[in-house]
Amino acid sequence: MDKVDTEKIEYKIDSINIISHTQKDFSEYGLKSSDIKSGKCQLRLGLVIDSDKSCITIPMKITVSVEHENKKHELFSTEAEYTYRIKKMKSLFIANEADKYDIPDEFIRTLIGTALSGMRGIMVASTTIPEYKKILLPLIGTSELLEEMKKKQSEESSTTKSSSN
Repeated sequence: MDKVDTEKIEYKIDSINIISHTQKDFSEYGLKSSDIKSGKCQLRLGLVIDSDKSCITIPMKITVSVEHENKKHELFSTEAEYTYRIKKMKSLFIANEADKYDIPDEFIRTLIGTALSGMRGIMVASTTIPEYKKILLPLIGTSELLEEMKKKQSEESSTTKSSSN
């Protein structure tokens, strides 16, 4: 199949569904504000294609936690789903086989980047503890995330094939 010209892809954010936002004051863990500066960010994301609705959904959860005295403490987390509607999705991303689509990596990286930026905004708007608003989140490379997703999907499909034999 010829590569899809990404300039011909038209899409919009169809919906943003905020599933949850949780936060726990660091003082409840016996921590000081200086302890949370070493916080770590964990990201979980997926990709769901709904060809009937011409949509791609990216479910995402970002959790910020800190390890103190060999214990991991979750400070706050946000979970949301970003759904994008793609014009002419079925004809642009012609299926190679049933339920398989050839979607350009550049476009998927764009969707992931848009969702990540939106999550940063939701976290800022939802977080009420002043010290948490000062935490800088790391740059998250969409290329690496996409490769991780592909690897995980490949592992899951090979596990499914081997278990069905």
